[in-house]
Amino acid sequence: MVVQALLTLRQVKCFGQSTSPAETTKTAVEKLLPHAFLIEYDKGALTPDKVDLDTITDPALSVWASVPATEGEWLVEELRKLPKVAVHGNPHPGGDTSKWGVQVTHIEADKEYAVRQLLDIMNVDKAHTLAIGDGNNDLPLFKSATIKVAMGNGTDSLKFAADHVVGTVEEDGFAQAVREFVL
Repeated sequence: MVVQALLTLRQVKCFGQSTSPAETTKTAVEKLLPHAFLIEYDKGALTPDKVDLDTITDPALSVWASVPATEGEWLVEELRKLPKVAVHGNPHPGGDTSKWGVQVTHIEADKEYAVRQLLDIMNVDKAHTLAIGDGNNDLPLFKSATIKVAMGNGTDSLKFAADHVVGTVEEDGFAQAVREFVL
């Protein structure tokens, strides 16, 4: 039996994972704001001029921002200093080489934690798992799977961590992985 766990951050919440406290969310937004082209948190996707830090009073499941590629790695390292967070940087979101996507979640709201919870609930051993991903935020997912498959359009870091690389999204790489490793 192969368990295929493809979880979005919003689905993770179903497993009872934590949100980041309002203060952590506010600090992450504050650090990203001067660099962001677009920022998304519990208020939706906003341009920096529309963000009002004083309105961040509730916990958030995640913070995501599109930032200049030249600042992506530095911002990821800076945000990792916040308590109890998982931070991932994905170069070239949407294929735009001038940008990085930066994602901040509570440490218990990443894909590895969610898959471990799912495996426990379903009483399935990790030996029967397959993970398919395309971004650095899928690196934790790979930790919870036996077979690790990167999409052809995936980041270099993810491809390096993968056991197999399949075609891109446009080449139906996901279907290729399912045919090869599931069916």
